[in-house]
This record gives sequence, C-alpha cells and structure tokens, in this order.
Amino acid sequence: MPSARSVAIVALLALSTALSAQDQLDIDAYEIFDGRDLGLPPAADIDPAYLEEANFEYVFCSTRPKMAEQLDCGCRAMTFLSERLQDTEARQHIIRERVENECLDPVKMSAFHSKQCRNNRGLQRKYPAILSDLCDCMGREIAAGLIDRTRSGQFNGSTMRSVETRAQKQCLTRLN
Repeated sequence: MPSARSVAIVALLALSTALSAQDQLDIDAYEIFDGRDLGLPPAADIDPAYLEEANFEYVFCSTRPKMAEQLDCGCRAMTFLSERLQDTEARQHIIRERVENECLDPVKMSAFHSKQCRNNRGLQRKYPAILSDLCDCMGREIAAGLIDRTRSGQFNGSTMRSVETRAQKQCLTRLN
C-alpha cells in the first residue's frame, strides 16, 4: 500500500503537469494584498519540493470558489511556504492548519458576502427598495466581523450566523 506522502507527491506531480505556466505561483513577483513581505528567499534558492507544495496550496485555494472568493490564495501559498521553510519536518496538514486563518482579504470577503446577500430570496422580498445598499453594508460588516472573530480566536460553529444577524441589524439601523 502506498504511503500518504507518495500519494501526495504523485497528486502534486499530476496537478503540476496539468497546469499551464500562468497557473503557477511566482513567489518572486507576487504581491500580497496587504503589502506584507514574508521575507522569502528567491525561488531559485528554495527546494523544488517545497515550491511544489506551495503551488499545490495555491491551486487548492484558487480552484475552490468559497476560498478563492475570500482569501488571497497567493498569500496563503506563500505563507504556507514560509511556515514550511521554518519547519521542514511538519506534515502538510499541520502547516495547512497553521495558515488557514491567514490572508483573509477584506475586499474579497465583502464582495462575496454582498453577493450572498443579493442572492438571498428572503431579503429580496423583504427589502427590495434598499437591497443593494443593504447588501453592500452587510458585506462590509460581515467581512469585518468574521476577520475580527477569526483573529481573536473566537470563531466557532455559531459565529457565521451571529455575525450575519448583527450585520443585518446594524445595516438596517443605518439605512432607516
């Protein structure tokens, strides 16, 4: 029976060969959405296996709409690479857990939650006259609330619903 590592390597190789050059993460040129510099060495100085892992994380994030629409996937991949270079013995899933709350992009998150709001049939029926303004406001408030809760370590199973409810109340108060 093949080991998990060998299966992962085969999957990485298959995924890498299926990607075109434009789907590859260029860590030397990529600019993180918030201007952070992770202090990574040039790609030429990094073990190719680690670059493949980072690229896998980039593609993993980029091909999942709920992730790609809320995260800076390049930032996430480079943060993964930075963690990998600091801890070369850690398993991929451990590093993935360490970086899962990194690179939350407030602009992308706001747009995502605003779109979710606009697609909410209940809100469409209840607030047709102010739906656009309400959803813009809710998108911003939900993004800010989720980022705050995530950074403070207070994100749990009921977080999303409570953040949405609070955002809706705040926005309706502002708009009325």
